[in-house]
Amino acid sequence: MIDFRILPRHRPFLAAFLSALFCFCSATKEAGDCFRTGDYQKARKLSLEAVQADSTDVYSWVLLGQALAAMDSVDQSIAVLQSAWKRNPGNKRISTELGSVFMLLAMRAESRKDTAALRTSCMETIRWRPDHTPALEKLAALDEEQGKLKAAAQWIEQLIRHAPDSDHWITRQNHLESRIRLAQDEYETGMKLKEKQDLLNAETRFEAALQIFKSWSECAYALHWTRGTRLYRDGKIKSLKASVESFRKASIAKPGESDAYYWMGKAYERLDPNGFDSILEAYRTFVSLESGGPRFIEISGRIRELSEKKKKWDAFWGSGRQP
Repeated sequence: MIDFRILPRHRPFLAAFLSALFCFCSATKEAGDCFRTGDYQKARKLSLEAVQADSTDVYSWVLLGQALAAMDSVDQSIAVLQSAWKRNPGNKRISTELGSVFMLLAMRAESRKDTAALRTSCMETIRWRPDHTPALEKLAALDEEQGKLKAAAQWIEQLIRHAPDSDHWITRQNHLESRIRLAQDEYETGMKLKEKQDLLNAETRFEAALQIFKSWSECAYALHWTRGTRLYRDGKIKSLKASVESFRKASIAKPGESDAYYWMGKAYERLDPNGFDSILEAYRTFVSLESGGPRFIEISGRIRELSEKKKKWDAFWGSGRQP
């Protein structure tokens, strides 16, 4: 302990400074002791006092964040730690603690089966702690479960670099890559069958690929477009209705692709030539996505024709509803 009696009398400011420093260190130490014994309320109070006394002290900031998290004030904990980070950018102790707090949020999201929140929290965890193995494992598992095999393989590559048992993850990566290759083979075979107009067998191949690789939008588009085309060619009322639905699913798989809307409009016309609203909606979406060419000219003209017919139809029926 400092004996303030030995300080020179002509330097009272030094005594005051050392006294404040002693109190600050004492508060920080006591806050740490309280945290370790589970008295989080007192740890929060003392560490807050320490931060107010010296805003440059990283340990006090981290201790305050830890106490708040332990008291279930996770949002406040994150705010405190992010504030500390702004004052001390690049400090590993702060980033480590931020990763831990976000992982706490991830575990809570997992317990209530909120996969979106789980993903967000895990992403934040590895933003602050790129080598956080549990967060990487959860992201890999999420993507694999949702059929996002390529994304899962990327997380596993990081696990191979950071996890203690790299052999396990190398085996997992090889398994995933094998599944990806199998899905690609099924897809390529389906595309060849589609080119040969063997649409039913092409559908089977696309379905097989999607069973392996659920989130493959290109393959989903190919499946729904192929099925929609086959049903459209069948021409029966039931088939035409199903083809509209298939083309709609294709448009969801690839929102920027115009072709699905072209055939959706054609199917609507065959189903009901006077169903102007549905036909025009599909055709207008098509021309908004098509840059030009013969079909753009064809459908632009068709929109004008149908718009004129709709005006006459609405004027005749008054309310604008079909009989």
